[in-house]
Amino acid sequence: PLNQPLVCIPCRIKAHCKEDRATFCSANENTGIIKTARVLDRETRDRYSFIAVTPEGITVEVNIQDINDNAPTFNQSRYHTLISENLKPGSSILQVFASDADEGENGDVVYEINRRQSDPDQYFTIDSRTGVTTAFVTIHVRDYNDNQPTMTIIFLSEDGSPQISEGAQPGQYVARISVSDPDYGEYSNVNVTLEGGDGKFALTTKDNIIYLICVDQLLDREERDSYDLRVTATDSGTPPLRAESTFVLQVVDINDNPPLFDQQEYKQSIPEVVYPGSFVLQVTARDKDQGPNGEVQYSIMHGHDTHSSWFAIDPATGIITTAAPLDYEKDPQPQLTVLATDRGTPALSSSAVVHVALQDVNDNEPVFRSNFYNVSLKENTPVGTCFLQVGTTVRS
Repeated sequence: PLNQPLVCIPCRIKAHCKEDRATFCSANENTGIIKTARVLDRETRDRYSFIAVTPEGITVEVNIQDINDNAPTFNQSRYHTLISENLKPGSSILQVFASDADEGENGDVVYEINRRQSDPDQYFTIDSRTGVTTAFVTIHVRDYNDNQPTMTIIFLSEDGSPQISEGAQPGQYVARISVSDPDYGEYSNVNVTLEGGDGKFALTTKDNIIYLICVDQLLDREERDSYDLRVTATDSGTPPLRAESTFVLQVVDINDNPPLFDQQEYKQSIPEVVYPGSFVLQVTARDKDQGPNGEVQYSIMHGHDTHSSWFAIDPATGIITTAAPLDYEKDPQPQLTVLATDRGTPALSSSAVVHVALQDVNDNEPVFRSNFYNVSLKENTPVGTCFLQVGTTVRS
């Protein structure tokens, strides 16, 4: 402090030493008290010498004692370093340096990490005598490609399974794929590819994060009912890491095929005299669809003057039987139209014609044209005279 008494000597100050060109103290000639004349700074100068004018003419030397008035100062305000994430514990990262202008214990520097403001999980340590802290230190951890990409595939079918309708149009979405990579920087750049599908499917993305599998060509379940697809996500590391997902995409049937008969026309010959329920023939139709879309039911189209009512058909087997007595004389060649209908929605159907040739049998006796004949003859009619002609009709 200013005016702080240094020593009490009856004197006046004659001169300071050569190094001290400025007066740092003053003396009272009456009391002999020498006081500081300005603020001292040991770090600027730690010793002063001057001559006090006394009868003896003494020299006064003043040594400035240190106080802890200087904080340690780092040689940099910010430190940067880059390390690999697979660095082993205990490896040296960097060294910081701070100096203190004070002396003794006041100038000893001890280092520690400010855990309140940084590294609360204590990933790093510092040597308290040689290390660093208090300054702002930024440590960049260089990523090491030690994580493979991850993929999440969500199938867009009603039940979430890998399937697509055969009626799907090009552009319709099959699945949504999201990709991520726990690694940072260049390694997080993931490339996704799609393999398989014979060109029926394509992969599209707008942001390289969300990918979509979509239909690229028309499908036909009757031609192929499933496709093996493989999705691969590859990062940009060296060597690159990848993740794969393989699945079978089922093509779901729609009712796009009608039942088709083995023949468009069937022919059968049977006797006209058979019992109702007798076997005539069996028709067969096949449907390429599956499930209810491919299940076939048979029926007869009944019409006027076709005598189709003489016949019946089993809806499941297609077996045609007689349903009523047949009559060759009424219709020697009855004809019927049979239908094959699937159980899809909407139902599809096709038809075929059945020609039945009836074989005539002797099932009709002759019939006189008249039930009563009356003739009058003269008594002298010669022998051999034809007096009446009767006629009969025979239904073959």
